[in-house]
Amino acid sequence: MTPSEKYRIIQRLGDQQRRKFGDVFLVEDKENGEPGILKLISKKTDNQLQQHRLKQEASFNFEHPQLPRTLYLYESDTELFVVRSYSKGIPLGTYMNTIRQKEKVAALTTILQGLLAVFNELKKLQIVHLDIKPSNIIVQQEGDFLSVSLIDFGMAMHLQKPEQRGTLFPLGYAAPELLLNRLHLVDQRTDFFALGIVLWQQLTGKLPLLHPNPGITTNLQLTHPLPDHDLIPKRLFPVIQRLCSKHPFAVPPNRLPEQETDDLLRKAMDERYADFTEFLHEWESEAARTRRFRIW
Repeated sequence: MTPSEKYRIIQRLGDQQRRKFGDVFLVEDKENGEPGILKLISKKTDNQLQQHRLKQEASFNFEHPQLPRTLYLYESDTELFVVRSYSKGIPLGTYMNTIRQKEKVAALTTILQGLLAVFNELKKLQIVHLDIKPSNIIVQQEGDFLSVSLIDFGMAMHLQKPEQRGTLFPLGYAAPELLLNRLHLVDQRTDFFALGIVLWQQLTGKLPLLHPNPGITTNLQLTHPLPDHDLIPKRLFPVIQRLCSKHPFAVPPNRLPEQETDDLLRKAMDERYADFTEFLHEWESEAARTRRFRIW
C-alpha cells in the first residue's frame, strides 16, 4: 500500500530548512485514525547519509510505551517514507517555559523520574540515543499525571553494532567523545552528559559555552569546564557537573596521539554516574535539601 493510500496528512511540522530529512508531517492512518509522524526524503546521490540515518531510525522499533515504534516503511526508486508512532505532548523546553523559576527543580525532578524507565530500557537493549536535547523529550501533563517520552532515534546506535560514520552531534549538548567522533567510546554515559546540559539549560534559560560561531562553540566545549550559574541551586550543580564530567583539553585533541586522547576521554567518562538510578537518587536527595533549606 502506498503512503497516500494508507495515510492522510494533517499538517507539516517544524522548520523544514533545518531538518536532517526532507519533510516531516503529522499524519493519521486512514483506516484506524492512529496518528503518526511521517518522515520523507527524496533519494539523491548527495544525501545517502541522510537516507541511511532514516533507515537506521526505522530499525529502532520499541515495545516500551515511552519510546517510539515504526508503523510503516515504504521505499521507491526516488523516495523513502518512514512513519513513527506519535508521542502526545510538548517538547521539554516548551513545558518548562510554563514553570516558575522557583518550581523548576521540582518539575525537573518529576521529569527525571519519568525518564528512569526510558534509560533503563535503553541500557537493557544496549542502545545509546546520541541526540538528547529538549526537543526530543516530550512531556504530557494530564491533571496531576505527567508522562515523558523520548523521540527521534535518527542518530542512535546499538553498542553491540558499533558504526563508522561521519561526525554527527547535537551542537551544544554533545559529550567530548561524540564531538571527536570516538564512537568506540560512547555508551550511556554519553547520553548522561547531554542530559546534564539539558538540566543546566532548563534551569538557566540558555546553553553553556555557546558562541555564534559553531566552531568556537565546539572548541569551548572541549577546552572549558562546565560553568556554574546563579540560577542553579548550589547543591545541584555538583550533580550536573558530574553528569557532564569531561577532560578540559589544554592542547587541541588532534595534536595528541589517538591513544592518549582516548585515555583522557575514558578517564573523564569514568567520573560520570555509572547508571541512571545512581544519578536520580543523588539528584532527588540534593533537590529535597534545596527545597527544604532554600540553598541557591
